Amino acid sequence: MNNKKEIIEHCRILLVEKLGELKNQVNELMQDAESDSKSSAGDKHETARAMMQLEQEKLNRQISEFQKQEEALNNIRTDVENDEVRLGSLVKTDKGSILIAIPLGKVTITDESCMVVSPISPIGQALMGLKVKSKMEINGNSFKILSIA
Repeated sequence: MNNKKEIIEHCRILLVEKLGELKNQVNELMQDAESDSKSSAGDKHETARAMMQLEQEKLNRQISEFQKQEEALNNIRTDVENDEVRLGSLVKTDKGSILIAIPLGKVTITDESCMVVSPISPIGQALMGLKVKSKMEINGNSFKILSIA
């Protein structure tokens, strides 16, 4: 299985890609709004402009959230060993690997999968504080912790 550094770096790359896509969408909206304001007038124009403004605000909130997630990833120390699950832990279970970091979901690196979850997600909360050989159950699935990195 991939190590914690590899998984975190892969997550960073995914976030940078998502941020780039969102910023491109904001730029396109701004260009559309600029060209629309030169060619339209009236109620339809005002409605379209308001819709574009709402969409731009939504995209900016998403950008802000991804930037916070990127900062959270940057604060995870990969050189610290833990004997219990906490933020930044890579937990290997009998059902697969789980990184307690940010809410990204399943990521695949060189044909190996890892769930990347927030510490406030149900599975993140259930794992926090557990040690190797601990067992836990969530949504009818039981997990045994094999190792913590």
